[in-house]
Amino acid sequence: MVAPGNRDKTPTDGRIMRAHLTYLELQDLLADPSEDNRAQLATQVAGQIQDVDLSDNERMIANEILRTLAKDAAVLVRKALTESMKFSSDLPGDIAFELAKDIEEVALPLLESSSVFSDGDLIALVRGGSTEKQIAIAGRDNVGELVSEALVDTGKNVVVAELVRNQSANIPELLMQRVVDEFGHDESINGPLALRSDISVAICERLVVLVSEEMCNRLIQTGKVDQIKAKELLKESRERATVDLARNLGQGKEIRRLVHQLKINDRLTPSVIVRAACTGEMRFFEEALAALTGVEYEKAWVLIHDKGTLGFKALFERSGLPQALYLPCRIAVNVFNELEPEMDFDGDEEFGRKMLQMVLTQYEDLEGEDLEFLMSRLASEFMAEASAAPRLRAAVELSAAS
Repeated sequence: MVAPGNRDKTPTDGRIMRAHLTYLELQDLLADPSEDNRAQLATQVAGQIQDVDLSDNERMIANEILRTLAKDAAVLVRKALTESMKFSSDLPGDIAFELAKDIEEVALPLLESSSVFSDGDLIALVRGGSTEKQIAIAGRDNVGELVSEALVDTGKNVVVAELVRNQSANIPELLMQRVVDEFGHDESINGPLALRSDISVAICERLVVLVSEEMCNRLIQTGKVDQIKAKELLKESRERATVDLARNLGQGKEIRRLVHQLKINDRLTPSVIVRAACTGEMRFFEEALAALTGVEYEKAWVLIHDKGTLGFKALFERSGLPQALYLPCRIAVNVFNELEPEMDFDGDEEFGRKMLQMVLTQYEDLEGEDLEFLMSRLASEFMAEASAAPRLRAAVELSAAS
């Protein structure tokens, strides 16, 4: 027993006592080496390593205990260790790596959450691991670019689907392009991919095309729609989705990137341009005319919105768009300029509906092929508008009968 006067010389701080406690527990393990006791020891040792500042010597001894537990024959013991250390930065990397190669029950807690793995470790574990382990790695926070590439290399849809659902995963543009190329028709992948916050305009536009083509193929396979009709529906669906994409991009430079992407892929069609104009996506319309004419956007904007008609007419003719579309586009611009100061509707879609209604009321001024052209491209929107002018519906019926 220590004399009262010498108690201050006794090593009784929490760190030393806790370190000694692990030795006592290790003695208990030798005395009672049951599976449950070893699992409890694994949990206690893991907790002490994380809660206490250990000296170098104590850390070395603690790590040796961890190595012993990591090689324990009982799954219960190894699982207790990984569950206890999955959020710890104190678990040595070599021990973590060996545990990660263990069976799923033991490895998954670390693969999902541990921060001690390097990208090199994770790539090796992806290449040598099971599908369940690959999915766990794909769902980790802040997956690195090289790890993302290794996950795509697996060629497994379920693994890639988990990766693209992970908003914190770093997936570079070229790798996203590859995902679209190899897995773009898989709805479990293209859906989450479209919702990523870091997706580019080019990827969005490619997804629009893929999804539309998938719908077209399904219609043809049913046998209820012939190939020509299916292609018409494909075109309408693609253009409707493109205009929706433009609406979601807002008014920034992303619209310009979308127009450029469409132009280089020969998808900046007259019908998608007039569709955008008539539904209030004026920034898209402006960028499209600028791209087709080679006129700077700011100058094109002035010519389009000038109160006189000569500037817009000259720009339109230079664009190469069909002359049949000049009048409806002119009407759309006029309506937009009238409505823009009153843009207090419930969102862009509401503004688009209001635009369309007002444009439609002036279509009676169009004749013959002009009306027929627009009806074939915008029929679904026209007829879906319950509040569209009755005279428009009569004009559609008359056009169809003639």
